[in-house]
Amino acid sequence: MKSSASLTNETIRAAIAPPSTLPCWRWCEENITLDNTGPIPGRYQTRYTPQVRWFLDACRDPRTRRAVALVAAQSAKTQTVINCLLFCVAEDPGPAMWIMASQEHVEEFAKKRLFPAVESCPKTAPLLPISRTKRTKRLIQFDTMNLMLRGSNSRLSLQSDPVRYIFCDERREWRPGAIELVRKRTLTFHNAIEISIGTAGNDGDELHRDFFEGSQTHFHFRCLTCKRSQPFRFGRRRSILFDKPRDRGGVHWPTNEETKPRGLWDFEEVRRQTRFECEECGRLYEDSEKMNLLETLHPVSYNPKAPREAASFHWSALAMPWTACSFGAIAVEFLKGQQQAKRGNMIPLKEFVQETLGEPWSEPLFFIQETVTVQGAAYKLNGTDTRPGIFWPKERTRFMAADVQFDHFWVVCRAFAPDGESRLVWAGRLESWADIRNRQKALAVEDSRVIVDRRYRTDEADDHCALYGWQGMIGSPKTGFTHYNARLRRKIILPYSTVVHGKPRNFVMEGKPQTRRPRWFSWATKAIKDHLGRLQAGKGIYWGLPADAPEEYIEQLNGERLREKIKPNGSTVHEWIETGRQGCHLRDCEGMILTCAIADGLMPHGLLAEDPSAPDIDLDEAMVPAA
Repeated sequence: MKSSASLTNETIRAAIAPPSTLPCWRWCEENITLDNTGPIPGRYQTRYTPQVRWFLDACRDPRTRRAVALVAAQSAKTQTVINCLLFCVAEDPGPAMWIMASQEHVEEFAKKRLFPAVESCPKTAPLLPISRTKRTKRLIQFDTMNLMLRGSNSRLSLQSDPVRYIFCDERREWRPGAIELVRKRTLTFHNAIEISIGTAGNDGDELHRDFFEGSQTHFHFRCLTCKRSQPFRFGRRRSILFDKPRDRGGVHWPTNEETKPRGLWDFEEVRRQTRFECEECGRLYEDSEKMNLLETLHPVSYNPKAPREAASFHWSALAMPWTACSFGAIAVEFLKGQQQAKRGNMIPLKEFVQETLGEPWSEPLFFIQETVTVQGAAYKLNGTDTRPGIFWPKERTRFMAADVQFDHFWVVCRAFAPDGESRLVWAGRLESWADIRNRQKALAVEDSRVIVDRRYRTDEADDHCALYGWQGMIGSPKTGFTHYNARLRRKIILPYSTVVHGKPRNFVMEGKPQTRRPRWFSWATKAIKDHLGRLQAGKGIYWGLPADAPEEYIEQLNGERLREKIKPNGSTVHEWIETGRQGCHLRDCEGMILTCAIADGLMPHGLLAEDPSAPDIDLDEAMVPAA
């Protein structure tokens, strides 16, 4: 253990030493050592991730006021910002604030990564205060500067002292609007800089807008054969960051009897045969050649007219040398996500785009609503016995949903197979509650599988739900609802709420008084209608319509369209807007039925996540290079 005199001497030497003239990335290579928690422990080297050199240079450029990196997960992003912080502490100190999604996140980060990094760096370790009162969970008082640790979920903590440096990590998890509060803390410093890095979120979110307003710097390599400069880009079709399609290039895997025997992907064979193709000469590169390509890496600005003070960067997992980021591993991840998307679960594909490609997610890129038709339908309803077991041999259960109007009802019945495939059984208009009950009996639908919308004529709906044992439902603008999963031992988000029990109702049944309570739950209309839209467009599991489906049913299925909307904060969202003359009541019924099928385990929900407290294309071809 060092003596007090030794520590004092080191502190004095660090305080009076002239600032380093080395570039920031070079300084990091000479002074930072990585521990065993990283992919490459030992002396820090940028040869494996050369793109961070230009990002760090931009962070230290006196003309830069905002440096943004929109990147893939596990691509050295947090370590890069830590390195920049260490340089500032040792060579160019000033009051700083490190911000993450919540105070809990930043406190855990400080304990696991920040303090060990500061203590292992010979330039910053002497500047770390010895007194525990000066190195708390919310504030570190270095000998040269103060570093505040904050969560974006606390408005008050973001409105504290003025700062020169803002270090923003994982911006997509932040509370909306938090970044604007933070930026006001830098107004008193003429040389302030905001440094943001994080995994991509959604198209038009705050991090994406900051990237779009900046230089939009991508990192190109040069083909070793034709010398063509090109990005590490996954496919050929347009995406949010690459808006021009191309005829060649990207991750390439053949479709043959070895990679897809009997029509099923052999993922190990795909992993073995995948290569990266040059977009100019078609040369196919193996993973063993990736380091040779990284040696030719150079920045290319896609927005050369951007303000000089706004620098933005992007890199994907394709440019990472780790084994988990091999061309084959990335191809397999895409194919697995594609398989889930066909069943209606878009989450794996969304995570692939955001966390592996480092690009913002945009639902319209993978789904554009089509007009529903019954052309080529496999069955008819007219003259068909619709009783369970006779109507469709694959049927396991059926649901019936009623949308309540002022003086009538719109009703849909749909049958489901065990694998989630479904067929329409009946759809139309009924005039009374008695008609709904009679139709239920005629279609042999169990009481617990009759769903009633309770937004209008709520008391009547609750009375009849309590009387017959039906389920009430009501649409919600929420994106999902929190549930506790005992098996996983964590909270998850699902597109439906827990069941609510209403006030008791008294009835006289068969001469005997009975007390029953209505039951209802909410459903996330946007998420469910997105899922329904993919089923309607044929982008998921079989969702059958008869050749003789009622005209009003088809018109109401087409009576809602997905439209882009600009929110007051400038972000872009896509909402379902009613456009049909007859409304979209039968489509709402289908949405309620889909929710129940998901809750019953017949279909994937596509929303499983931890609670954080497109052109008309076939998914088989989405972003996939031709064989």
